[in-house]
Amino acid sequence: MRVAEREEEDARVAEREEEGMRVAEREEEGMRVAEREEEDARVAEREEEDARVAELEEGDERVAERDEVDKRVAERDEEIKRVAEGEEDRVVEREEEEEERVVEGEEEKESDKGHDEGLSAEADRESGYRREVKLQPRSGIKWELLTESRLQAGVEAELPVLFPGHVSPESCCRLVCELLKHVLYQRQQLPLPYQQLAFFSRSDSGMADGPVVPHPRGNKQNNCKKFQQALSELDEVFQNLEAMFVLTLVPCVHILLGGSIVNPKEMYEINMERVTFCSTEESLKTVSCIRKLFRTLFVKDIFNELKSYPLMNTVLLVQGHRDCGVQWFRPKLNYRVPNRSRKLVINLACDTMNFTTAEDQATNHNRDDYIWFQAPIAIKGFH
Repeated sequence: MRVAEREEEDARVAEREEEGMRVAEREEEGMRVAEREEEDARVAEREEEDARVAELEEGDERVAERDEVDKRVAERDEEIKRVAEGEEDRVVEREEEEEERVVEGEEEKESDKGHDEGLSAEADRESGYRREVKLQPRSGIKWELLTESRLQAGVEAELPVLFPGHVSPESCCRLVCELLKHVLYQRQQLPLPYQQLAFFSRSDSGMADGPVVPHPRGNKQNNCKKFQQALSELDEVFQNLEAMFVLTLVPCVHILLGGSIVNPKEMYEINMERVTFCSTEESLKTVSCIRKLFRTLFVKDIFNELKSYPLMNTVLLVQGHRDCGVQWFRPKLNYRVPNRSRKLVINLACDTMNFTTAEDQATNHNRDDYIWFQAPIAIKGFH
């Protein structure tokens, strides 16, 4: 009996020992799990720390890249400023040289005109660049010399430009394009002359092919878009204006600045009714015609105001035959020449020995067959 009880007691002790061993194993397993979880937490913390360090390094790289872009933009702005200052100095030098040559020419005229002492001073100035009878406009309105008082008034002015020979339609188209560029720059609708803007545009396009392309931010990006848009609109106008001169005779062109078509702030009229057109081979070179036009502009000092101008829209209107077949320009049948705006009329004419060509050219077309065409886009200025 006692033996059976001892055996039973031994069995219970063995079970308790076995139970204790299982508890110890579970506790050991729990400790191992806790260690693994702690290790995983440490690994996660290290990964998070590494991510934060990577973000900081990436932010530093972006800051360094932005600083480099700002530095390049500042260098380019400085270069533009230097080019603009150099251009202004060259323009001033050219104007001074032109004035000196004009003064020398007038002194030579005065020394050689002893037999013409009875002529008035006004007749002497007119005889230098036009014939009084043959070059009168068909409308009967006489051309007037630009006097100092008329320039200062600034309400309306008339500028005759006389070419010593025939002119081709291609040259007239270039003259209109160059005048449009000059007006936009002188009236502060372009920050630099057109040629310099086109140069910087090509420079930017060349940089786009390189490995590093600066991307301006904020207002600089908007200014870049306006810059590209203005150049694109001007190029489109020049291309279609060239097509217009090929399709039809163009007697007159109007450049309207600001306001509306009915009442613009300024109007520039380019009158070509007295131009005798010939083929390119028999005409004056385009470069000499442009030089003659701008020499007259600089000598007369048309754009002599120093006040600041706001940004304005510029509209181009071209007179052509109603059946010329032009597609880009839109007919403007109800257009009337504004009479309350500041107005500059540039009369282009040819000084040739035989005037029958210009007279036949003027009478061979019926004025009723010629209407005004408006460019479908308005050129927007930018600073």
